[in-house]
Amino acid sequence: MSEHIAPQSPDHQAHAEHETTDASAFYIAIFALVLALVIMLSMLFLYQMFWGFEAVVKRSDPMASPVATSQIPPEPRLQAQPSAELIQLRREEDDTLRTYKWIDQTQGIVQIPIERAIDLLSERGLPEQKAALPTAAKQEASP
Repeated sequence: MSEHIAPQSPDHQAHAEHETTDASAFYIAIFALVLALVIMLSMLFLYQMFWGFEAVVKRSDPMASPVATSQIPPEPRLQAQPSAELIQLRREEDDTLRTYKWIDQTQGIVQIPIERAIDLLSERGLPEQKAALPTAAKQEASP
């Protein structure tokens, strides 16, 4: 399958020529200048076309409703940092469970720490509940 290539004669090699001149720098510069101008004109055309399309889209968009002033979605919202928010929630819960605070000073209602409340309940026991009236007695008394 190999083809036998005949060697070229020395006369053929003597007549082989090469390029005697370089490419003209003037024509290369002209080509580069024309290419740069075409690129700049294309960019200007595309820029103008883009802003023209943008103006058409803005004109065709419906007006925003004056009622829709707030774009914040209703609760519950997604959490940006759930782990940090959970840590903050746990701190607030711990502060609530471990501090004294007036709830209603006029009625004498106080918030006490949970550990103290457990101790008081174990000492005093649960408060007595008043016995409820039977339902028949409630119905007779209400008219």
